Amino acid sequence: MPSRLFDGNPLTSQSGSGMSDNSLGTFESGPSGWKRAGTTDGLRVKVELDRQANALELAYRTYLRHEELALDNSLSALYSAVEGSLAEKGPNQRETAGSQGSEPAQGQHDVVITEEQLAQIFPGGNKDVLSELQRQLQANMKAYGITNEIQLAHFLAQAGHETGGFTKAANVENLNYTTASRLQTIFPKYFGKHKKDPKDYVKNPQALANYVYGNRLGNGAETSGDGYLYRGRGVFQLTGKTNYKAFDDFYHQKHAGSTVNFTENPDLIATDTGYAVESALWYFQLRVSVESIDGLTSVESVTKKVNGGVNGLADRERLFKKALTYLIYLPNGIAQDDK
Repeated sequence: MPSRLFDGNPLTSQSGSGMSDNSLGTFESGPSGWKRAGTTDGLRVKVELDRQANALELAYRTYLRHEELALDNSLSALYSAVEGSLAEKGPNQRETAGSQGSEPAQGQHDVVITEEQLAQIFPGGNKDVLSELQRQLQANMKAYGITNEIQLAHFLAQAGHETGGFTKAANVENLNYTTASRLQTIFPKYFGKHKKDPKDYVKNPQALANYVYGNRLGNGAETSGDGYLYRGRGVFQLTGKTNYKAFDDFYHQKHAGSTVNFTENPDLIATDTGYAVESALWYFQLRVSVESIDGLTSVESVTKKVNGGVNGLADRERLFKKALTYLIYLPNGIAQDDK
């Protein structure tokens, strides 16, 4: 919208501000703009006209915001209905479309997820990433314990938050910290009194990873280089040699005959979306016990298992409600004009 709404004679413009046309007197145009007629000093009224224009623009933007809020309120009401329904029903009690009067749907069934649904849930997501995510989920989620929409919604909420709405999925941990104070904040256990000087690890991600991940998570000593080799990768930042080896073993049980080796080549999880998503499904099943998730499982409890805390809880809760809405209540999405 233009920043000014007055392109012609200000006295014939309909400002809607409640000011009468003659409230400022009579005006005439000149080389320096509009001025009051009959004055010797050419009194300009630009400030007053700007004030009126800004008031109109603010009113218009307020109107648009009200329209947005109306939609937000409608979706919030739907989300509330989703939550209320889940509080009353577990996954075994939910009726599928067209099943009125029939037996309740079983808790385990073949869940269908489409690219269109993922695009609705993650409108800012990378199209190629969402396409591969859909392919991996449809092919593998049942094998990793996801057998109903509630479980899938929890997975998408956690994974969506960790990937910034699936702008990418094959991520690698960024350990390139630029200040000593930031290192002390993120790794207080390793930097402080009687501990190593954080200045030695500023802008030194390899040394930092070897220090903070050495002698733990199955990694060798700091000098082994395992800390950096097995730093975080993928959707949930798979970290440590023990975890890479465990995923490697499970992957080969599931994909008999595969020659891929994540222990020898961990960067595969940071460069291939398919491997990143499947490693996330494995980690989610391992950490959360997917089979135990039902309609009463809170996002907070799942977040603590995935994250170790409640970082980003509000966003994870928002994504869970949105995912569940599009998976169950609006499986075909909503019209563009209704968004």
